[in-house]
Amino acid sequence: MKRRTIYTWIILHEAEGPVGLIRTKRADRGKSRCFISREWDRAVSTRLDDEAKAELADGLRQQVRGLIKGGATGKIVAVLANEYLKKATVANGIAPNRPAELDRICKVPRALIRSEQHLKKVYRHKKDRKASGDDRPRVKRVITGMQPMDCVVMDVHHVNVLLKREYGTTGTPKLLGFMDIATRRVWCELVFIETKRGVRNVDVIEAFVAMGQHFAFGLPKTLYCDNGKEYLFADFLDDAMQFMVPTVGESGKSRVIRALPYHASAKPIEAWFGHFEQQFLKTCPGYIGDDRMNPKRPALGKLPTPFAGDFYAFKNVLNGLLRAYEVMPQSGVLKGLSPRQRFEAHVRQGWAATVIDPDRLNTVFTKPETRKVRQHGISVSGRRWSCDELDVWFHDTVTVHIPQYHGYNALR
Repeated sequence: MKRRTIYTWIILHEAEGPVGLIRTKRADRGKSRCFISREWDRAVSTRLDDEAKAELADGLRQQVRGLIKGGATGKIVAVLANEYLKKATVANGIAPNRPAELDRICKVPRALIRSEQHLKKVYRHKKDRKASGDDRPRVKRVITGMQPMDCVVMDVHHVNVLLKREYGTTGTPKLLGFMDIATRRVWCELVFIETKRGVRNVDVIEAFVAMGQHFAFGLPKTLYCDNGKEYLFADFLDDAMQFMVPTVGESGKSRVIRALPYHASAKPIEAWFGHFEQQFLKTCPGYIGDDRMNPKRPALGKLPTPFAGDFYAFKNVLNGLLRAYEVMPQSGVLKGLSPRQRFEAHVRQGWAATVIDPDRLNTVFTKPETRKVRQHGISVSGRRWSCDELDVWFHDTVTVHIPQYHGYNALR
């Protein structure tokens, strides 16, 4: 350190105190010192004023932003931005004699392009809505104070295990899952579709009714589901759950919650499907996985040998895997307990399932309609219906509850 510097510090300290030794900040700190680049600014300084430079620089930035929003890579953005700047510069009457000189002064700085890279999220939102949804802020879930079946998440999953049908063809079953958030237990039903169709409302209803009869599950207080056509029946469940379970919170509040589109991470059962498949179903003979072109497969692009047994044999295997899952300790919200241990702790504290008769629950999925009584009978769906009560019914109309999803040979 030079002696002159020390003397300067002493003079500043005697004049201003300790404040005089603090380094001052530049008045233009944080502000751009040039419009595009120093080479470009010097080349156009004699022909363009600051207002024209700012307008041209803004047009360049808009060009860069548009390219990034469109999905162009960094190299492509740099090339096209350079060409845009060349044309804009020449259009303003600035044309060097040598093309190499024009290339030099119209080279867009990488810092300018990097400053707009955050707009890649716009392209991702347009082309990959799921990835954009996964990046949304999250609310941390806790199960403190929750009882079993307070909230149940429902979803349908494609099981990647190849089964053989009765008439020789092969296919994969569908897994209808209902996850209890408080204990992480999962009620599952398998559907093996013989024809080319998807899961129907009837299939999901039958799985829900079976869960409602089980003493360890029963009827949920709140149901969380998707917006697919196979979940239209859930709107009928709202009244049933309001009737069977005392209202908690706002009076008349719906107990059926619909998930946001492209928001799979909001449903814990989605993560469970992936975990259960990779940790348990993967061990089953006939497992095909998601990627059939994976080079690590034994026969690239070909299906493996199907499961040796029939659908019911595979169902028994699946139930065994579910029992193994229930006794496996989990970190996170269960804090080292298994789903079964968590459930048994609630049972010891007095919890009991709200079990409902299947005939009563099936009446929920009906629509009341009025029919005229003629000759002590009514007409529904082109068929004539009568009963002992209608034989002695002397009014003109009667209310009949017509099932909306099931086939029927009897009416309520």
